[in-house]
Amino acid sequence: MNYINGIIQAILTPKLIVSKWMQVFIFGAARSNSQLSKDDAQLVLEKLVRGQRVLDWTLHGLNEADIKNEQISFVGGYKVENIIQQYPDLHYVINPKWEETHVVGSLRYAMENWKGGDVLLVYADTIFRPSVFKKIQKARSSVTIGIDKQWKERLDNLQLKLAAEKVSIKNNKVEKVGRESISIENADAQFSGLTLLRKDVVQKLYSELFESKAGKSKVSDNDSLTDLIRFIKDDLDVSLTPHDHSGLWAELDSYEDLSRFVFGTKAETLERIRPFVKKSVITDQVHFSLSEWENNQKSLLDNIQDKFKGKKLIVRSSSQEEDSWDSSQAGAFLSIADVDSSNLNELFKSIKDVIEGFQNNGSGQYNEDNQVLVQPFISDVEMSGVAFTKHLENGTPYYLVNYDDQSKRTDTVTSGSSSDSTSLTVYKKSKKQPDDPRIRSVLSALEELETITGYSSLDVEFVLTTSGELYIVQVRPITTHTGLSE
Repeated sequence: MNYINGIIQAILTPKLIVSKWMQVFIFGAARSNSQLSKDDAQLVLEKLVRGQRVLDWTLHGLNEADIKNEQISFVGGYKVENIIQQYPDLHYVINPKWEETHVVGSLRYAMENWKGGDVLLVYADTIFRPSVFKKIQKARSSVTIGIDKQWKERLDNLQLKLAAEKVSIKNNKVEKVGRESISIENADAQFSGLTLLRKDVVQKLYSELFESKAGKSKVSDNDSLTDLIRFIKDDLDVSLTPHDHSGLWAELDSYEDLSRFVFGTKAETLERIRPFVKKSVITDQVHFSLSEWENNQKSLLDNIQDKFKGKKLIVRSSSQEEDSWDSSQAGAFLSIADVDSSNLNELFKSIKDVIEGFQNNGSGQYNEDNQVLVQPFISDVEMSGVAFTKHLENGTPYYLVNYDDQSKRTDTVTSGSSSDSTSLTVYKKSKKQPDDPRIRSVLSALEELETITGYSSLDVEFVLTTSGELYIVQVRPITTHTGLSE
């Protein structure tokens, strides 16, 4: 009889299936207050970046980090049926009490599906570059949390700073994490919600959530993720290691944060959007910071010569000042064209001259994060210019194209040196297209870039060759405009 009772008890008691796989729980049960959500829609279904949904971006980043969809669970509640309809093959955990519980309540339901391995927690209203997921997996600590040390520069809105979950750090360990409990002045970083828990810690949480006697648990379903992390640190006595991913993520509370995520330096922005352009061409590139140049000159030169063997090059600045969100210094920094890639001395001197140009322009201060961008030189120029995807003064929906089709050079419009430039303004919603097929090609490329970046106020430099190939050589936000919507 005791034997039979034992079998019955074994069937009724959930058993952990130990797995070497890491599981990912994406928390998206609550209703979002983000300005990016339209008509009470689920934020993860909004098409914001590259014409893709927020959840597409998250899944892509995880997949790029070798995390398969079978390892991922979406923890839903609010309008979860809409998400299931769009992603029927994803695994779901439903929190039926989403209106009255917080993250720990959702985690409790998710942990019913725990397989016994490590767990990565992700907020559904955040997006990360794949490199963040790749690097945090390599962390050796029992608990690693994602932070942003540059958060004060990223969030220029006081209300967003006050609402941010903050972190204080001492001796490279998290000392404190919370929202109201840490002032803006005393915070060392923002907590992004990204949390890696090794299986030994997850086992302790599992015991706390499911094996503690009723009313005895020190964590409740109304606790936030920062409450849970404080419990892990203080009650479980587990140290917390911060992982800084500044500049490699966005919290989708505002259009500005999303836009900063898409745009980087000149080199970074071109590199990020290059795989997605179909109506124009962005050339291959090599870019490196000044600190990388100081430490690896020979290998960088070898790489450039190997990659662009036999080609003419243009060596360009990619300054943090030139390409910042808040100010534009277009044309203020040096570019050197028609550089022979096979001539090592010429290549070396061109790079040195561009680097010296950083100190002769802008703030004049040395910044090791400034970059040098090397690309193939476009020589057979039919037309070059600058285009804006909104009216510069009032942000109304007009394309403005300034171009030079006389000099056969690429820099006359940006430098202001041409007396033969032409300006054309086109209303975005007009059914009548310009007669000039070259302009129609430019407008088509601009429309695609707006979709790719998710941003409608762009400043774009282009070059059209005699063979009709349209090259994009610079994409940045119009610095006098804010917001993404028309």
